[in-house]
Amino acid sequence: MIEEMKNSNDGRYFTNSMFEEAEMSIRKKMEEILKEREREIEIQTQILQAKYEREMKNVKQQLKEEKQRADEEKMKMQTQIRKERRDKELAEKQMEYLQRDKAKRDKMKRNHEHEMKMIKIKFEDDARRRAEEFNEFRDQKDKRILELKDRLQGQDNQHELLKELFKELKEDKKGTTRKNQNTKGCVMF
Repeated sequence: MIEEMKNSNDGRYFTNSMFEEAEMSIRKKMEEILKEREREIEIQTQILQAKYEREMKNVKQQLKEEKQRADEEKMKMQTQIRKERRDKELAEKQMEYLQRDKAKRDKMKRNHEHEMKMIKIKFEDDARRRAEEFNEFRDQKDKRILELKDRLQGQDNQHELLKELFKELKEDKKGTTRKNQNTKGCVMF
């Protein structure tokens, strides 16, 4: 059976098609891994996007509520101004309130921008780390392929040596048989 395989494969135990099938299998596995990584990144992107949208909605709601509170406060101040006739004092208070409100909004805006920047950095770091992991996997796969090629080359060399030894043994056996036929009837000491 082994001889049949060897004869059908031009004297080798393995064929190029066998190696190509193995390589195709490895490539297919790599593509599956890459697609899985892409799906994971897409899911994380969607999660981050949803989180960002929720936070933006909350911030907008807070701003709307603060604006509503500010409007109510302004109405109270205007009523108080009319009642107490202290236009100057109330005008100063309103100015202070508006400055604080603007500073608060500016701070919230800076904080939001900082958070978005941190999310982006984290996402880029994760993507970079995944790329490095993929490169490491690819390098290990390439190294393994080279090791298998070296191993197969060594096996081919061993096979050739065994064929030569077998051939020499056959020739030695034929030569010994001829000597025995020539020396029949003679006594050898």
